[in-house]
Amino acid sequence: MVSRTGHMDLGLLQLATQNAIFLLDMAALPQLVPDAMFIEFAERLFASEEVLTLGYAIGGDLEVLALACPCMRDALTRPQRVIDLMPFAQTVERLELEVARRAPMNNNSLHHSEAANPDETTGRGLSKLVQKYCGNPLDKSNQLSDWGRRPLRRDQIVYAASDAYCLLDVYQAMKQQALRLAAILHVDVDVEPEMPLMKWVQPKRANTFRISQPKSIVNPPPLSGPPLNPRQLHVVVDSMLGGLGRQLQCCGVDVRVLSSSEDHSQAAKVSRKENRIILTAGNPFHALCLQVPVGFCYCVMSGRARDQVVEVLKHFNVRVTERDIFSRCQVCNNDVYVRLAATDMETILKLCHPDKFTQLDESQANSVEPWSDGPGDSSLPADEIPVVWLGKGLTVRDGAAFIDPSGIRLVLDMVPIAMVGCGQWFFCCTKCGKVFWQGKHFQRVREQFGHVISQDT
Repeated sequence: MVSRTGHMDLGLLQLATQNAIFLLDMAALPQLVPDAMFIEFAERLFASEEVLTLGYAIGGDLEVLALACPCMRDALTRPQRVIDLMPFAQTVERLELEVARRAPMNNNSLHHSEAANPDETTGRGLSKLVQKYCGNPLDKSNQLSDWGRRPLRRDQIVYAASDAYCLLDVYQAMKQQALRLAAILHVDVDVEPEMPLMKWVQPKRANTFRISQPKSIVNPPPLSGPPLNPRQLHVVVDSMLGGLGRQLQCCGVDVRVLSSSEDHSQAAKVSRKENRIILTAGNPFHALCLQVPVGFCYCVMSGRARDQVVEVLKHFNVRVTERDIFSRCQVCNNDVYVRLAATDMETILKLCHPDKFTQLDESQANSVEPWSDGPGDSSLPADEIPVVWLGKGLTVRDGAAFIDPSGIRLVLDMVPIAMVGCGQWFFCCTKCGKVFWQGKHFQRVREQFGHVISQDT
């Protein structure tokens, strides 16, 4: 929801799941929440294979969100399982019209009253869609109200919650309808269609009429011989392959991801300086090949990050085991940790945050789970991670904990106090000071990468 003060003045962000509805006050949150958390939020919600996100004409919403929160722009330009219900509705309508057209010839078709009525189905709007699949139209009377004014009225809150939650019911009904129509017509239908290319992320066209033939891409031959450990593969990827870079990092590969402000030529400089293989896609491959030794530039051919990971690991003959998952810090790419027992972390938290520390019983502690594997908190396998043991090696002074002898300060703000009662290990990155711990999230991520984990461990 945008307020009346302008296009970039985002007032409210609505999220709905089957069990809960969240209304995020975007007028206040940017001043309260660090950019790192917004980035992680966007990566989880829009650029992850784990989460299915629904929207109606969502491309415009993502543009507004990117303008209001520039730190999320990178993730918003790489939507993974994001479904725009507007074009999906058009697909279902075409199926309905085709069934209606074949009705006299097909006894197994839908009843005539269930077939598409052009006067009803061609209406372009979420309210029309809700009426068609849920029986009642969506009350849009509050759509143009002032969403920047606080506090929100009760009817605004109800509308905002309904506007998000209705998409769940609409999508399920559309999905069932699409599958039923496809079965009648004996055709295939994609019920998780990819997002259409958003105009606001397309590069501006140059004012030229030059026509050039695309150059063929010839990658170096795949590596053979004994499989590599993920730590033996050192790569640099540009920002357009950021999703691939983060997933390779989750698998233990040494990855340097260029920022959105660094151009492709920077990849060649990093490759030569740090002896890294360049992973790129498209036309930059040809220019980069000329700037690095033979075999130090690889063009990724797959489209989705999940497929790209498989392609890269297979090409470079890398064997990933369960020990490699989360073996690197997801913030700074470091793979050396200080390992602390729960009792040591409890002592540190009591010294650094005495006013916030509250002893919780075991049942409360076990109910706490890390939210994600990004900046601030994560899941790591307590006994399986290849940790470099540095002993305790910590100094607490002036209400903060530091790693000796580097003096790196531990980031303790995101560590739930309740976790110290779980009797597990904590892992402190020796490069950036982020603290990680084991949680149920690790099991979910391990399952996510099950297709690349070697069974011969």
